[in-house]
Amino acid sequence: MGSGRHPCRRRLPSIIEAATEQRLGDLPEAGAKEVDLAVAAARAAQPAWDATPAVERAGLLERLAGAVERRSKQISEIVSRQNGMPLALSASASASANVRAVAGTLRYYAALARGGFADQERPALAYPGTVRLQRRPVGTVAVIVPWNYPLGLTAMKLGPALAAGCTVVLKPAPETSLDAAYLMEAIEEAGIPAGVVNLITGGRQTGDLLIRHPGIDKVSFTGSTAAGRIISKSSSPPIRSRTSTGR
Repeated sequence: MGSGRHPCRRRLPSIIEAATEQRLGDLPEAGAKEVDLAVAAARAAQPAWDATPAVERAGLLERLAGAVERRSKQISEIVSRQNGMPLALSASASASANVRAVAGTLRYYAALARGGFADQERPALAYPGTVRLQRRPVGTVAVIVPWNYPLGLTAMKLGPALAAGCTVVLKPAPETSLDAAYLMEAIEEAGIPAGVVNLITGGRQTGDLLIRHPGIDKVSFTGSTAAGRIISKSSSPPIRSRTSTGR
């Protein structure tokens, strides 16, 4: 998903509702072909997205925040049904990683983008003269998020990437991937160009294909320390940056 929907015959194990232990839904398991398509779409879209003025990217992020808010009820319900999070938490504005706070995260990075990313001259600390600070998008980012706060953690990675001019391939946890479909609907409604955000679903094998892909410039991951170490060792050699949080 992102620059079109590509059928996939492989299926993940059914997503099970936390409260009833009954089947909640089924999703495809992306293989090498689907990962290639998603990364190619992201890389093709990145130059134009980078060339989009930061203030315009900010406006699209703000529109995305509004589109997410309009889906607050559906998203909070599907998150709770997937991982058992109480509705009071999945819909509340007081928690740091829930539906309404997602919109706040996106607006936060929209405000940063409105400030622009112009080069800055600063006094050098250790020697006479100045240094130049330059901010450039790293390129195409693989975003891998866990099951516990799926959409909230996605927004914490998606917001800065899009604000900076990066494109994204998102892989949510296989246990909590249904809410990402609502996010993709919101992205389309907001008018974010095709290919800027791409969704693939799958388990460990899909994630491994993604982090090893030579078209990925950065991996942003939240999960276990053990998985983070595997990602650090397995990422494609030319990768320039990794962001990993976990326990």
